[in-house]
Amino acid sequence: MFDLFIKGGWVMYPLLLSSITALGYTLERTIAYYLAGRKPENPAAIHNLVEKNDIPQALELAENSPGPVAAVLHLISR
Repeated sequence: MFDLFIKGGWVMYPLLLSSITALGYTLERTIAYYLAGRKPENPAAIHNLVEKNDIPQALELAENSPGPVAAVLHLISR
C-alpha cells in the first residue's frame, strides 16, 4: 500500500491531508450531534416554570440541564 502511495507522486500528499481532515471533521460532527441529541432531564419542568413566570428558576434549571434547548434558553437570557 505504501508503494502505491509513493508511485502516486506529489498528488498523494494533498489527498492524504484531505482524508485526514475529512476524518477529523466527521468525528467532530458525530460527537457534536450525539451531545446535541441529549434531552434535558425534565423539559416539562422548564416549560412549567416559564408558564408560572418563575423565570429565574427556569434559567437556573436550564443552565444545569444538558441539551440544545436548555442551552438556547440560557443564552437568550443574557
